[in-house]
Amino acid sequence: MFRGRAVLAVLIFTCVAPALALARPDVKVHLTGALVQKNAKGQISTAPVAGLTLHAGQIILYTIDATNAGSDAAFDFSTDGAVPARTQFVGGSVSTPPATVVEYSLDGKTWSAHPTAAVRTAHGVVRKPASASQYTRVRFTAKRPLAPKASFRYSYEVLVK
Repeated sequence: MFRGRAVLAVLIFTCVAPALALARPDVKVHLTGALVQKNAKGQISTAPVAGLTLHAGQIILYTIDATNAGSDAAFDFSTDGAVPARTQFVGGSVSTPPATVVEYSLDGKTWSAHPTAAVRTAHGVVRKPASASQYTRVRFTAKRPLAPKASFRYSYEVLVK
């Protein structure tokens, strides 16, 4: 009887173990940029930025779509987007799903929800809250799992200088 159970356990493990090894998240991330346009009636539309000549004062909406193509949930998923050269981040423009932590970077290496910058004063160098125009990257970290076949969408805007 024991031998039969042992064979059954080995058979189950042999069949289930490869499936467990293949069960994992597989997050695909896609970034798009769109020029935000407002018509005379105040209606807002967007047009893909690819191939467009951009001018100072125009707003670009960047959207990051993250989709889990895997068979397991992705935990503590994080992605970030750049603030391109000759643009500046638009404060208050971030849109995220619930339970997302948003952080900003001034140098692409250190991150904070409220970055500070060194400012020289008459009393020496002090740290003050950084202006949104100083941000070079924005990072999104999901604090809830990204389920299999599910998606998260993050967005932020930049102003062309």
